[in-house]
Amino acid sequence: MVRIVIARDGRLLDASIARSSGVPEFDRGVLAGVRSGAPYTPLPPDIKGASASFDLPLVSVVGR
Repeated sequence: MVRIVIARDGRLLDASIARSSGVPEFDRGVLAGVRSGAPYTPLPPDIKGASASFDLPLVSVVGR
């Protein structure tokens, strides 16, 4: 599970592992991917406040 915090304008304010996959290399890769995807689309008007946090589940497919 990765936790991200996005500013109203789409800037990535923080990214962290909320629950590890148990594979440190995978966790680091996920964080690198999240960071490389920034900036994100600005928050929609229905999300109030200067920023919003999201907990995103991660799925890994091994052997593909």
